[in-house]
Amino acid sequence: MTGRPRTTRQECRTGQPRTTRRPDTSARRLAAAHAIWRSRRRRSTGDTAFTLYALGLVLLIVVAPVIVSLWMWLTGPAGGALLLSAHAPETASTVTAVLWVSALLLGRRRGPALLPSFLLHAVTASDIRRSLALRRPVIQWAAVLMTICAGAAALAAGVLTAVGQSRAADVLVFGVTGAAAGLVAVILWLVGQAHPRVTGPVAMLLLALAALGLVLPALGAALGPVLPWGWMGLLYPGTASGTVSGLVSGQDVLPLVGLVVLAGAGVAAAPVLLSRIPSARFQEQAARWERAVAGASALDLRVSRAAYTTGPGRGGTLRAVRPGRRLWVTIVVSDAIAQVRTPGRLLGALGAATVAGVLLATSFPAGVPTALAAGAAGTVIHVASGSLSAGLRYATDVAGDYPLFGISDRRLVSLHAIFPLVVLLLALVPSSVVAAPIGGAAPGPAVVGTGALAVLAVALQVAGALKGPFPPALLTPVNTPAGDVSVVLQIMWAGGELALVILGTMSLVAASVTPWPFLVILACTGSLLLTRWAHRR
Repeated sequence: MTGRPRTTRQECRTGQPRTTRRPDTSARRLAAAHAIWRSRRRRSTGDTAFTLYALGLVLLIVVAPVIVSLWMWLTGPAGGALLLSAHAPETASTVTAVLWVSALLLGRRRGPALLPSFLLHAVTASDIRRSLALRRPVIQWAAVLMTICAGAAALAAGVLTAVGQSRAADVLVFGVTGAAAGLVAVILWLVGQAHPRVTGPVAMLLLALAALGLVLPALGAALGPVLPWGWMGLLYPGTASGTVSGLVSGQDVLPLVGLVVLAGAGVAAAPVLLSRIPSARFQEQAARWERAVAGASALDLRVSRAAYTTGPGRGGTLRAVRPGRRLWVTIVVSDAIAQVRTPGRLLGALGAATVAGVLLATSFPAGVPTALAAGAAGTVIHVASGSLSAGLRYATDVAGDYPLFGISDRRLVSLHAIFPLVVLLLALVPSSVVAAPIGGAAPGPAVVGTGALAVLAVALQVAGALKGPFPPALLTPVNTPAGDVSVVLQIMWAGGELALVILGTMSLVAASVTPWPFLVILACTGSLLLTRWAHRR
């Protein structure tokens, strides 16, 4: 007997017949969308070969020497003293906390769940679940960050194994610990993308707890088994729980289980987090990222910086320009108020400058020049000085145009250089004085070195602001037996200031042996600054 088919509840409510979809329809539609997108951007065989060639050059010229230098430094006296010190587990915990806090804050600007703007709009405006549509970029970033964290942890454990302080199997244990910490960082990165308003206070709270544990060892020891980043220190190779024997015997196995469970809970919560991100935030982050990538591809880092430059925050109602009797006071106060109007950027610059002072001060032990830590200090101080030099960049832009303020260009730029220089000195000098005894160095050379580094960093900020647009002449091929090396000239043009800061910081460490390298760096900086100043218009 055949009759009229039964009317479903959905048909009664919507008036539309119920449609059934095969479970794999969404996956097939998503794969088709990605295939169409890739076909529009298909590269030729020559482009792919050139990309692989450039990647191979970078691996051979940059990555391989850095890894070898890092291994030699870690197995040397300075690196061995760092990894074998009694504070090494606490340092591992602090590094993990900083990584997680950075992931939270980074998610406010650029999260892991991101695709190109058009493809992102196509997949998020459809009825495909967010957990499926944006699963690929999240998994890719998770793989990258887990690999980096696991490699760093395995490297530290391998060095301890090489010096006889742990066993080869402990490398595996600490590598798994690092991978779990990296996965937690990706989840926190996604949390920052989904809830940008609450991540700022939460990140500051986590950072304050980590700093208290580092400053007060007794409090850190009490909170270590409770706080998740403290589990990284408990599993450090050489400790009771950071060995295979300790895990097999069941002694303090909870830290590793806790990290794995925390990472698993984060993976389970990822679909919910993806569903809470509004489409407007996706599009805004995608547009910012595309502008930054376009600037970096054109070797114009100012465009990349401007893509993530935000307006005034809670201090937006403060009046920046307060006229006074003395011009230099007016300019310095205006620069200071402009920085206070963006408190997050100011605090980040102060924190980065403090870290740079610690790295540089610990690079001054007699007879042990640690070029790697000095190079890291130069990179960090360049970033910090860039955040503090908004007024200085504005002054250089005005100097390259018609005069507006009735004073000379040289005086205008000099007055705007006061604020970043003073702030860098206030952050670098105290941190270097405190950290110098840790590295076994006298405070005097560290203070002089940080002062010289602050002057060099500000001078190179002026030189970078005067650089102007990318010169088309650098696109001319330069044929050599090793191939076309014009890309090297382009990279040197784009990152020349950063390279000079790094080389200057390294030469400061060796200034006790010979001051000539640093004097050469100063001469190159001065020549570059004078040349660009003469051609500013």
